[in-house]
Amino acid sequence: MTSSDNKNMIPTTIQQLASIPKPELLAHGLIFLAFYTLFFNDLFGFEGALAGLLLYAITLKFTHYKHSRIEFRPHEKAVMGAIGFYLVMLIASNLINANDPERIYELANKYSKVLYFIGLVFILKLIRFDLPKFEAFIQVMAYAILITLAIEVALHGLSSHLGSIFSNKGTGAWFFSSVMFATIFLGIEKHTQNSSHALHYAVLSLLLLLVIILTSTRSIWLSSFITLIILMPLAIKHYSLLNFLTPKKLFFVFTMVIIVLTLTHNKLWPRFEQAASDIEKMAEGEYYSSLGLRVVMYKISLEGFTQNSISGIGEANYPQAMQNIYQSKREEPNAHVYRKIAQFKQPHNQFLMEAWTKGILGLLAIVLMFLVPLKLFAHMLKDPRIKVIALTGIAFLINSFVFFLFGAVLTYSHGIVFFMLWLILLIFTANNTQPASKH
Repeated sequence: MTSSDNKNMIPTTIQQLASIPKPELLAHGLIFLAFYTLFFNDLFGFEGALAGLLLYAITLKFTHYKHSRIEFRPHEKAVMGAIGFYLVMLIASNLINANDPERIYELANKYSKVLYFIGLVFILKLIRFDLPKFEAFIQVMAYAILITLAIEVALHGLSSHLGSIFSNKGTGAWFFSSVMFATIFLGIEKHTQNSSHALHYAVLSLLLLLVIILTSTRSIWLSSFITLIILMPLAIKHYSLLNFLTPKKLFFVFTMVIIVLTLTHNKLWPRFEQAASDIEKMAEGEYYSSLGLRVVMYKISLEGFTQNSISGIGEANYPQAMQNIYQSKREEPNAHVYRKIAQFKQPHNQFLMEAWTKGILGLLAIVLMFLVPLKLFAHMLKDPRIKVIALTGIAFLINSFVFFLFGAVLTYSHGIVFFMLWLILLIFTANNTQPASKH
């Protein structure tokens, strides 16, 4: 470790930001706000941040960057094409099955926010948002998350779980895990470069893991665990980590993880015990529990898909379809189960939601939204300059895929906006880091 490393144990985020021209610095601030306000929507409205990002992109194009040409590379076009196909299927399924104009307007208002991704696209291209800028963004975002939640703990304590200021507790944990995976792989890359910044990223990763556990979101615990199991061998291979890991370093990592798990055992074990209890109830034929209700909803959704596999029923008609099912089950002993699930706005599984409400093409659209970027990230692993982005992107897709098995996250406006914006951020960052000759 050099003497300069000793003096700079924390990455020079502030120095990096200070060196950025003011017009570009404001763009960085708006990118940060666009993501931050999506999940702390009780503090700030995210629509204003997204609108500001779009308006500033237009302003930059006609002022400081009026002579800059914006050209999209194949990777960028592919991801935007997959997003576009999904949106077309979403609109088509609702128009074909339109019965309630008021409900259609409500959905149009909700999903129209996705179009704000245009502002992010142009900002990223204009300011050439590359890997060093992504690193600074992740550092600032991680600190913002930790500081915000520290304030929440100071004000409200930890009597139940973190989340009183989130847009949604589950999607908040999803966002935190996405940032955590970025810190993990950035830390691994810094470690292979013998940079002292690796320790800083390790600490951020552990603190974000602590936050995720404190949200009490079992689906994210599971998705994060599965993602790490799948991705760590890939990271070991592409970074030749076996050449860098020593018994001392492994002991440090495992010790820190054990400390985090020990500190949060009172959050972890009750949730696992609840899951075990739910499974026991289902074995006895009682489905009025968190897992039991999901199983019933999954069965209903599969049956609904088989009956409307071409065009689906339309998302606007989902609430009425569930009410109809409840009415048909009112005389049955387990009517209370159907009464409960009729109150939910989605079946707690994104893929089944797509299949039942949008039909086979809707299901294909969401599958492509995973497969297209996954193929692109897999290709990026071959380039040592951007493999950290590739690993972060693959982790995001695996984490999201598992998480979506337990919640129709994209039915929330902030959920679908985040999913698309985060994919765009990663793909465009990778392409801006590479010279054009590589495409």
